[in-house]
Amino acid sequence: LGVRFPPGLPSWLRFLVKRELSGFG
Repeated sequence: LGVRFPPGLPSWLRFLVKRELSGFG
């Protein structure tokens, strides 16, 4: 996915976002 995360974003938050986005497909 070409999601651009802002600097300093927690790894767990990136994981949650990726999981949510993968659910859309």
